[in-house]
Amino acid sequence: MKERILVSCVALVDRVHSLLLARRPEHKSYGGMWEFPGGKLEAGEMPDQALIRELGEELTIQVRVTDLHPLTFTSYVYPEFDMILFLYGCRTWSGTIQATEGQHLEWVTMDDLRKIALLPADRPLLANIDRFLQSWKEQ
Repeated sequence: MKERILVSCVALVDRVHSLLLARRPEHKSYGGMWEFPGGKLEAGEMPDQALIRELGEELTIQVRVTDLHPLTFTSYVYPEFDMILFLYGCRTWSGTIQATEGQHLEWVTMDDLRKIALLPADRPLLANIDRFLQSWKEQ
């Protein structure tokens, strides 16, 4: 039986409605592909808690639970493992974004996002992210 991992990720949106993506380092699996910031849940962690921890560790920003908007979840079967992916939207954080793990970060538009090499598990999330962006633009 393959390992099952739980991952939380975020559609981090800036004031001009761009989304933050991270490029996976070449030496890691799926190196060079883009992904939403986040990471694996540790034992006993809830998805929102894991995301808050990961954003602090990987991007040096502070996010509160009330800043996170649960958007959707999906599952994806990779050859090596099965993944359940929890997606949150976030428009508010404190601190300055800095990549602490050497990953390349880039702000992209929704149109850019549809054209880049996004991890396979992240691609099904695009429709929910688009709805999140549209709802924010309408406010």
